[in-house]
Amino acid sequence: MAYDESPGAGSLLRLEPDGQISTVLPAVSISNGLAFGPLNDSAFYVDTSTRQIDLFDWTSESGLHERRPFVKIDSELGAPDGLCVDEEGGVWVALWDGSAVHRYDARGALDAVIALPATRVTACTFGGVDLRELYITTSRYGLDAGSQPKAGALFVALPGIKGIPVLPFAG
Repeated sequence: MAYDESPGAGSLLRLEPDGQISTVLPAVSISNGLAFGPLNDSAFYVDTSTRQIDLFDWTSESGLHERRPFVKIDSELGAPDGLCVDEEGGVWVALWDGSAVHRYDARGALDAVIALPATRVTACTFGGVDLRELYITTSRYGLDAGSQPKAGALFVALPGIKGIPVLPFAG
């Protein structure tokens, strides 16, 4: 993304195992979340300014293709930021200025909300020994000093479902 957040000034890039860089998506604004589905045949992506999570099909031959909207986030709920996927194909998304992480089931229906004591929620990922802990990051960027004492903290939730391992880099 551009430091000034200019619309369309960013790109989603791919680092190849041989060190080459290729452009996957040109003309994005605030490229944030990217996570593969549990069967590694799909991927979810957030360009925050679009206020939606997009779904792609994925194959090793074609890469990301067949982009389509998965979930549109209403502006009063915050802006989608980082995301991760659980073992059922549910998508967990951090909501910047939304004080929450939302889970959307594999069909795109909202079915869980984790409320947080900080408005600027930035990312979430599963961790712990058995991937049952959801780690959630927040920011205090742009907030008045002391207005949100827990802003910038790392939170842990136990959502009752397991995450999936992050794909390793094959470099």
